[in-house]
Amino acid sequence: MAGKKSGGGFKTFLLILIVIVLSFFLISAAWLIVVPDSKIFGVSYASFNKNEVVEVAGSKTVLFTNYSKIIVDATSEGHGNARVQVNYGTGLSELRLVQNSKGFLKDGARDNYTLNVDASAGTLKIKLLEPNYNFVKLDSQTVLKLNISAINEPNISNLDITIKTNNGSIYVGGNTDESLKAFDMSIKNLDLTSTNGRIVLNDVVDVTGSVALNSKNSSVNINDDISATTVSLASVKGRISTQDFSNADVSIESTKSHIVLGNVAGDLTLNTRSGTVEVQNVYGDFQTGSKIQNAYIKIAEIFGDASINNYETEISVKIDKIGGQTVVKAGSKSINIGEIGGYANITTKSGAITIVKPSTNTEDIILQTTSGTINASLYDIVGSNVFTTNSGTINVDYDSAKEFVLNASTTKGVIYWKGDKVENMSGHIVGVAPDSSNNITASATSGRINLGWL
Repeated sequence: MAGKKSGGGFKTFLLILIVIVLSFFLISAAWLIVVPDSKIFGVSYASFNKNEVVEVAGSKTVLFTNYSKIIVDATSEGHGNARVQVNYGTGLSELRLVQNSKGFLKDGARDNYTLNVDASAGTLKIKLLEPNYNFVKLDSQTVLKLNISAINEPNISNLDITIKTNNGSIYVGGNTDESLKAFDMSIKNLDLTSTNGRIVLNDVVDVTGSVALNSKNSSVNINDDISATTVSLASVKGRISTQDFSNADVSIESTKSHIVLGNVAGDLTLNTRSGTVEVQNVYGDFQTGSKIQNAYIKIAEIFGDASINNYETEISVKIDKIGGQTVVKAGSKSINIGEIGGYANITTKSGAITIVKPSTNTEDIILQTTSGTINASLYDIVGSNVFTTNSGTINVDYDSAKEFVLNASTTKGVIYWKGDKVENMSGHIVGVAPDSSNNITASATSGRINLGWL
């Protein structure tokens, strides 16, 4: 009994202690809020609520087209939360800062806003430093706006804009979360980087030169077609969603991200680690870089050549059609190509290979796997068609009006031709007098070979 009373007394003491501590913190917080410039144990309170135009070169009205390059740094050296907007519409051209934040700071932390503006040598540099609420941040709705007047500056096509933020999002063409009147805008180059914020190009924005968008832990949205000549997209643990790139070569570097692209008019280069990439059509060539690994790639059609080259990693591929040459080296994931229009050389360790060779393709194809399955559908046998496995299965179906030579061999496996088990076949003629350069050659060490009509 005495032990139970003692335990109950300790719980009561602990509860009272917690209440006292919480009361102290609440009373201290209230005191810091009510009494300006006060501190308790080195902690103070700051609150801001301002909306003001910032002077540039001694004037509150600025012509952004007086500068060829605009550079905005709103990272606040790692703790910034400001959102940056580039708006193009009615009104005056101005640089506007909305200071809206509050919280508690430790001794030595930045306790105010500073906006440094350097306008010289054709470059406008803007650096925003925000209060560092490193004890408790209660709210942060800071916005830095570059309002460009479409009336006073009707042509901004030579602007080169670079923006970096930390936790804040970047909106070009107006904030899509607000009902802003936005005009069509076209600029030369755009380079945007955000660590934790969204990057949004709304549906009035076009870029004619180069585009570089880099987002970590968030998303990139391009809501209209872009006519830039080069596009670089990067994402870590985020999502990239775009419309068409009507004139661009595109490169993507992503980690644990989901990428969804429209049409790509030029070449597409992909370095994806543990992510998914979905693309409509690639009108140029497609290739993977040296960093590709553990990726799922889905493309409707590639009009040029396709090169996927990383034998040591896991890449799953689904491409409906490839017009040019196809070279693939992959691991244990499946390679599925609906239609191959040119020469093909595809190798996997244990991943399945599935292809269709149409009658219009007169080039050679080579499919190899160590232990995976090969599924090939051939229409009109032209050129050399070679299928090789160690311990996997080869399934070849054909529908050919042309005559050809059939070779099939295995050391320890089995061969079936048109459903019947047969021995090794060397130089078997399908037709009367075929051209020996038109052939099917299937070989397996200990696997199974199935040959037959479609």
